[in-house]
Amino acid sequence: MEENNVVVVSAVRTPFGKFGGTLKDIPSIDLGAMVIREHNQAPMPTVPNRPLSLVSQVLTRNSIRLIWQDASSDETGFEVWQSLNNVNYQRIAQLPAGTTTFTNTGLAGSTQYFYKVRAVNLVGPSEYSNETNATTFDFSVSVNYAAVFGNAAGWNNYPAFMNTGFVANNLVDDTGQNTGISMRIVKEFTGENNFGVNTGNNSGIFPDIVMRGAYYLDPRADAVIRFENLSFLKKYNFTFFGSRGDGASLFNRNTNYIINGVTVTLNASSNSNNIVQIKDVVPDANGTITVTVATTAGSLYGYLNALVIQAVPGSGGGGGPASREAGAPIENLSSSEGGRNNLGIDVYPNPFTDRVGMILGAEMPEGFSVQVINTTGVTVYSGEFTRMPAGQELELLFGQDLPGGVYILRVVTKGGTGTNFRLVKK
Repeated sequence: MEENNVVVVSAVRTPFGKFGGTLKDIPSIDLGAMVIREHNQAPMPTVPNRPLSLVSQVLTRNSIRLIWQDASSDETGFEVWQSLNNVNYQRIAQLPAGTTTFTNTGLAGSTQYFYKVRAVNLVGPSEYSNETNATTFDFSVSVNYAAVFGNAAGWNNYPAFMNTGFVANNLVDDTGQNTGISMRIVKEFTGENNFGVNTGNNSGIFPDIVMRGAYYLDPRADAVIRFENLSFLKKYNFTFFGSRGDGASLFNRNTNYIINGVTVTLNASSNSNNIVQIKDVVPDANGTITVTVATTAGSLYGYLNALVIQAVPGSGGGGGPASREAGAPIENLSSSEGGRNNLGIDVYPNPFTDRVGMILGAEMPEGFSVQVINTTGVTVYSGEFTRMPAGQELELLFGQDLPGGVYILRVVTKGGTGTNFRLVKK
């Protein structure tokens, strides 16, 4: 700093003027030093802390809810950023200070979105939160447990208690279409009750007649539900809702929902708006997904009022009914030494060791593609072929390195007609 530069550090009242002379005995040099010390001790403003624990929840075909923790006390607002590829982000919302949730509406169906959030103040923006992603679904299947108050439109409603061994076949989706999915009670709940929250105006996340009825668990108890005939070409989001009306009180009614070792926890006490979700679950080799519901340590009871399954695109999957079924059959199932379908294709042998033969019928149009997909949705073989003479055999050689297990062989014509075979590698 040059000697002739002037810097105004602060302003104070001097012992001069009509202020009672309270500072008259303090030298002016000491007054200046006091101002400088006060200035040095004042904390410098900084950017806010970054938001924590950002999660995304798929609510509908066209909306995703974001929830995060506000880790700062000096923000003036929050910014929500979105991307379709987790590389190029754009800001989609500016929210007030103290906000901890945002619902992104008007989204495309069957599409994956990435998100991150940051806090801002007059100094600048915080670092970004963790990134999260979610995929809007092709179709959903909603189950209303203990539907003692009536049937909710668009739901699979079960007013009677389901004991161990009970199987509900052909669950319908959100458009009323039969999905072929089954629900099996492997281990029953303790019982059912009708003490869930009743808003009186359907202002909760689900209709009142869904929220009011519940299956419950005693302390240290659990129940098991298995969903069957799921598609190998899909992944699935599982949404869980539990509720017990406790009025203005809040008790420990924490409930764990578990799939493949992944656990999410929800407190059902006085709950009308909160859900938890496990996303992108892949069916096992039998086309099934198993859900365990359990009370947490110290919880009074555990609850399951509603469960929603959302089918999201997997590798090679589409939104059509033919891709919804799995197990036996998927579309046209090759279950022994071969199988024939509407495209006139025979596939053999099944199970196979290192290669699969395909005999093409006269019905096969010119030009088609072949994909082989494992149960995690990964394409392990892909090829493009032109029309061959009727009866011509096409051999797909995989080699011994292909792991044993269940695979889907998918044939799609240039016109978009497709058929699937379930194959077993020895």
